[in-house]
Amino acid sequence: MRELKFRLIRDGEIVGYEVHAIVHIDEYGGEVVDLQYWHDSEQTKPIDSVPIHRTKDQFTGLLDKKGVEIYEGDCLGWSGDTIVVLWDNKQGMWCAMSADHEPLAGTTPKVMTFKPAWRAYYEVIGNIHENPELLNG
Repeated sequence: MRELKFRLIRDGEIVGYEVHAIVHIDEYGGEVVDLQYWHDSEQTKPIDSVPIHRTKDQFTGLLDKKGVEIYEGDCLGWSGDTIVVLWDNKQGMWCAMSADHEPLAGTTPKVMTFKPAWRAYYEVIGNIHENPELLNG
């Protein structure tokens, strides 16, 4: 069963995490997903007590070099640059953009493919909600 995780954000702070899961496949082969539970930094909570939140950042399924989960909106240290993880609808994949919107080291585009093979080179150093100063490059 594949987990779908979301980081819950309210007023610039992480207030918890939701974990959704595929509960069954319908008669057309589609995945039916449902909220399984949510948790804060201390414990699992009942689904009827999910905190009010304004934003959800999706878990990418990727980990950094220290094994930390990488979510949409995370800021990563990578080869001396700060990059921001984002979903690119045009490419249909997780990508990374330099925090200052300038070309990344050794690249010409402003957005680059975010490859799991690069895991040894990047580390979560914050996120756009709790650490907006990282966006200044």
